[in-house]
Amino acid sequence: MLVETYGSVAPQDGPVIRVCEPGEVYTDDDYVYWSFSSQGLAYLAALAGYECAEVIDPPVVDGHPRIMATLRAVEAGEGTSERNTR
Repeated sequence: MLVETYGSVAPQDGPVIRVCEPGEVYTDDDYVYWSFSSQGLAYLAALAGYECAEVIDPPVVDGHPRIMATLRAVEAGEGTSERNTR
């Protein structure tokens, strides 16, 4: 699966998921956005049952960091104890 989401401006060894305040990302937007470090996205993918989350590109869009990554599903018959998150 290909995923694009808000990236984090925090250090990559900092919080894995950060909740932004309404209007913090875009001034007139009242939605609350989540921002992820690469490690956070890999952790979330593992919790959702994906074997691997590999960051393709960390672009900056409209002045805000994003993360584009591929999430690979666990193959049928593979154990979940051997998941690889990068």
